[in-house]
Amino acid sequence: MFGKLIKYEMKSMLKVFSIAWGAILVVALISGLSMTNDIFVISANDTAVNSMSGQIAGMVEMISTMLYIGLAVALVALTMVFVISRFGKGLLGDEGYLMFTLPTTPRKLITAKGVSATIIMIISAVVGALSMVVFILPSTEGVELKAMFSFISEAVSRYPQAIPMVIEGIVLAILAAVNFIYHIYASIAIGHLSSKHRVLFSVIAFIGISVVFEILAGLAVTVLREFEWLENILNNTVNDLQGVTIVFGMVCLAEIAGIVIFHIITEYILNKKLNLL
Repeated sequence: MFGKLIKYEMKSMLKVFSIAWGAILVVALISGLSMTNDIFVISANDTAVNSMSGQIAGMVEMISTMLYIGLAVALVALTMVFVISRFGKGLLGDEGYLMFTLPTTPRKLITAKGVSATIIMIISAVVGALSMVVFILPSTEGVELKAMFSFISEAVSRYPQAIPMVIEGIVLAILAAVNFIYHIYASIAIGHLSSKHRVLFSVIAFIGISVVFEILAGLAVTVLREFEWLENILNNTVNDLQGVTIVFGMVCLAEIAGIVIFHIITEYILNKKLNLL
């Protein structure tokens, strides 16, 4: 059943995101090509013709670049909207009547939503990065990309001990995304406890939870700094890759703790305080 829930969620979201991902890649390619001006080169001795060609090229470049930036922003907004709407409407809205009649538990329903949203966010991030490559590649002919890959290769060969740090960084980014998703879920669930103005109370809950966690994080850092060994690590993270790895590991644990807390809050409300009226 859990696999079917994820399949259902992914199928619903991919209908929209597949179009958005394709659109941003196509626009990125057009924008990148327009910056080369090669498609507007005209072999003519007429100065007026060449001038008009340059003006057209400039307009196309500006419009296509603005469209690409707009689509990139829209992709981020679309991802956030779907994360919110798929949970709100799927479990606490009209679809909730159907979802809670399925032979499964609220825990699996929440987890399926979270896993699907995380997959979509990761793919969106990869597509966004790929679109930047597609955007840059035509105008640079790959020079900057070759230099970047050369730099990465040289850095890895010189500092192989940095590889675990990079892997931890990727894991941390994914955990931060999952934490953010569950933060939204918990806020929506808390806001749902109100009989009126649920959206407003969800926003207030989101802000309130953020403030509480910021305070707790500050207190935790203050307490941990009392330990001399940890203070030395925090003060030398730039020159100590092992120190960076330790700090990344601690932050990953903090993100996991946040995910667990948010999930418990959401599951408790859906189990004990659910009201679909």
